[in-house]
Amino acid sequence: MPPIPPPEDISSILVTPSNPASSDTTTLDYVRCAKLHNWLVQHARNALGHGPLEQSSYLSLYREEAETLSIRDRLQPDLVSFLESIVVDEKVPFYFWVELLSPPSLLFPENMFWGDDTLEEDQIVMLYLTNNGLGSHDAGLLYDQHRRRATLCLGIEDFEFVFSVVEHEDLWVPLERVLGNWVEMVILGKVVAEPERDEGEQRGLSKLRFGPWGWKSHAEGQVEGAVRAYERLVGSIEARMPGREGEEEEERERLFGEEVFKDAGVVRGSFIWKFLERVQRPKFNKIAPGLVVPRDPAVFVSRQIFTRMVERRDVGEEGKAKEVIPPALIFMAEDESQTASFDTDQEWKGINPFLVPFQKGLAKGTRVPVGVYSESVEVTGFDNAEEGFRLILPFSVGGGEGETQARKSDGGLIEWDSVADLFQHGFKPFGGEWYRAQRLERLLDRWRELVEKGVWTVGPDGVEGGLEKFKDAMGEGWRDYWIEPDW
Repeated sequence: MPPIPPPEDISSILVTPSNPASSDTTTLDYVRCAKLHNWLVQHARNALGHGPLEQSSYLSLYREEAETLSIRDRLQPDLVSFLESIVVDEKVPFYFWVELLSPPSLLFPENMFWGDDTLEEDQIVMLYLTNNGLGSHDAGLLYDQHRRRATLCLGIEDFEFVFSVVEHEDLWVPLERVLGNWVEMVILGKVVAEPERDEGEQRGLSKLRFGPWGWKSHAEGQVEGAVRAYERLVGSIEARMPGREGEEEEERERLFGEEVFKDAGVVRGSFIWKFLERVQRPKFNKIAPGLVVPRDPAVFVSRQIFTRMVERRDVGEEGKAKEVIPPALIFMAEDESQTASFDTDQEWKGINPFLVPFQKGLAKGTRVPVGVYSESVEVTGFDNAEEGFRLILPFSVGGGEGETQARKSDGGLIEWDSVADLFQHGFKPFGGEWYRAQRLERLLDRWRELVEKGVWTVGPDGVEGGLEKFKDAMGEGWRDYWIEPDW
């Protein structure tokens, strides 16, 4: 079945560096937000073969209930204009994360935002409701009428990340950024809307579906994005290497051949297979402090310990897709004696970031090669990220006192015993659980920024310094090792 075309070109409405979200906290850009909302409604209907929906705005659909609860009087005029400008489809889930707009009776949930005594009456609106099944105690997209900012809490357990609003302003963003992000994920192919098909036609798609909406373990556009980010990083490093003036450009070689990836246990058709077969060998060894791009096939194969813990099956061949994709070590320690331990005395929590098979497969006392690993995923799961990574260090960068501590994107402190949380998300204001891995593309772009800003220096063999450089995340330079909240 060919891809279903989007209802219209929405590119001019999306938030981009050249077309940013509104910085005005006194008004909502309701025209832009309504166009994004209506695009998603029509895209879902297209996927099911439905025609355009007759204009049926929120306030006309719920007229009696809205009048009884004096909804117009309790909402800011710009939010009323948004609700009057959108179409509502009660029969088709709105998106993968949220089912529908909250009916008037649920717009103002009482006594839910515990512990935030800075809030005024009717300040927080529950604008959309989470799809049933994403959390044990469903919540939804919250909208702050005073600041004109929004955040998505899949469950009420997430409230601790965003309240009080005053202390967590970075996790509240313009509504057009949230809706625009959801549209971008559809265009990218990470979130898809399509009719129900048999299992053989839905490889890489989550078993959990909401109407036409499903989640892909990775999208082809994400492979392209990560490869381009790698090329940008390589270009920035090579441009700063001494003695390269006047050097002629040589034809580059691929990193390794297909047989090496097979011997290493990298799963054919997975995100990381596609990434590794497309990237080229740089003119240096060190891509980050203490981390090298693999060059010796035997070393690359020998340092893989997780890829042999589950039965191999190719993704994309006839039959079922592989259920689990193991993590592969892609950028490894320059000094192979540097290893990490996932052992912990805490029974209630582990520090191994990978799926259960790769936790149980490690005997106590096992030392793990450090470096950047691809993410382990259950292909038919949801909220997974084949495009993700885990940076495993031989030491923790967590703990400490005061403001200069290593943090995740949500501002939360990295815990004292963690060896795998640097550059990771935490809470996600655009949707998803805290444990979903950060995207490899964003890590590579962040490393490029550190090179271009001079935080990391470049020598004849690439980025200078050892893994100890990452301990700068524990001090005044913690922001250099922090990635801005995103999806």
